Amino acid sequence: MRGTIITFDEVMREPLPPIDWLVEGVLANGDRAVVYAEYGAMKTWSLLDLGLHVAAGKPWLNRFAIRKPRTVVYVDEEMNRHELWRRISRLGQSLGDVGPIRFGALSHHGVRLNDEGARRLLNEVAEWGWAPDLLIIDALRRVLIGDESMARDVSDFWRALEILRTTGMTIVVAHHMRKTSRTNNEARQRFSGSTDILAGADTAYAVHRVPPDGITIECVKARSIPEPAPFGVRIVDDGPDSPVRLLYVPAPDKAAKLGKAERLALEYMAEQTGPIKTGDVIRHLSAGGVAVRTAERALPKLRALDCVRNPQRGVWELAEVANGR
Repeated sequence: MRGTIITFDEVMREPLPPIDWLVEGVLANGDRAVVYAEYGAMKTWSLLDLGLHVAAGKPWLNRFAIRKPRTVVYVDEEMNRHELWRRISRLGQSLGDVGPIRFGALSHHGVRLNDEGARRLLNEVAEWGWAPDLLIIDALRRVLIGDESMARDVSDFWRALEILRTTGMTIVVAHHMRKTSRTNNEARQRFSGSTDILAGADTAYAVHRVPPDGITIECVKARSIPEPAPFGVRIVDDGPDSPVRLLYVPAPDKAAKLGKAERLALEYMAEQTGPIKTGDVIRHLSAGGVAVRTAERALPKLRALDCVRNPQRGVWELAEVANGR
């Protein structure tokens, strides 16, 4: 409780409390989480799917347990209302027969999160009878007042979130990732803006696109939960009006470094025009902290996964580029 001191004697008399999971192994109740990715990395699909499963009380990705249905509010200040509606519908078709669930969305509602904006949002959802257990905000730069590169503005944002969190809700904030560079491509360094963005979060995940239909999710900060191992997600999408289903893909510990190399190689190749030489890819991966031997294994592995082509010795291209010719 706010305003009371926590004494050592009191702490030591009480049994160690277990983690209060919202999504077991991924997110604890009451946490403030940041999920960041480059544009087009299916971050919004993933967060909508997470929110729908929390509302339905069904395991996310058929892997991570959710103990009971919760009330979820998704604040979307980026997509247009029509596209948001379509995505919810297509993901909802894959939930099965769940009946009415407590999932609601706000599209371009004009949410701005300073102290006043946080109180306004709390009052609005209370009036509608939609006080959320989980609030998902997409995206930080659309609701932040000020500049995401300024520590003071980001601190004001986190303080506003504390007003929301007094209700006990869990808050997940979507954010953007900087492009790869020649110097530092570690996931924990690639979020856009002030370091206070990750400093203020309890949990943070980086999402990386793995063409043609997958992503990897990597935990880069875990203050209140054991840090989960990276894992993959495959997006099953059979057409523009079909149901969309997200499937868990295990990432064995032995392959963790290779997974990073594959991701960096694909991101680098996507930024190039024309065929790319093996040496250029390896040098780029090495600059990103990948061991040379691991870097050398990345391209053959991607070829086996049909993500890249090797039209001639020492030359590579993305498979989707080759297929588009």
